[in-house]
Amino acid sequence: SFLSDEIAIDTIETMDTSLQIPYLNFIDAFILSGTQEATLLWNINVTDHYDTVSSSNGPFELFISGNDILIVNNNTPERFHLYQNYPNPFNSTTTLRYDLPSELLVTGVIFNMAGKEVLKLDEKTQPGGTKLYKWDGKNNSGKQVPSGIYFFKVKAGKYIAITKMMHLK
Repeated sequence: SFLSDEIAIDTIETMDTSLQIPYLNFIDAFILSGTQEATLLWNINVTDHYDTVSSSNGPFELFISGNDILIVNNNTPERFHLYQNYPNPFNSTTTLRYDLPSELLVTGVIFNMAGKEVLKLDEKTQPGGTKLYKWDGKNNSGKQVPSGIYFFKVKAGKYIAITKMMHLK
């Protein structure tokens, strides 16, 4: 498990003996927190679902500077773009990411395979830049949605895009 006072990083579970964390996880965490540097502390826990053993020589420490990788994100994107959500498939939360080339009125809707609205995001004018939204898998009523295929539709000014997501429990 990771811990940082500067950025939010979710717990990562693996069955492998090594772990690679995509740099996009850190970029999004930096953008959401408004910082460009962070110190991560992590421990290694091993479980067989009956007992859990933690490493005795932790926590381990890692300093990350996002100054170089965030330079791209300080510029306003040249075009509108909706990225594939990640992780996908997802269990509890997923990150939706899109680029706005200028200040635009933005609306977002998540709907199911039947076309029924599941969640409507607040309609608001947003400045140009890269935008992130974390969806926790809950509907307009605050209830967890069942496993299945969902779609995120974002409309920004004259631009419209849709991406497909898979929610697993």
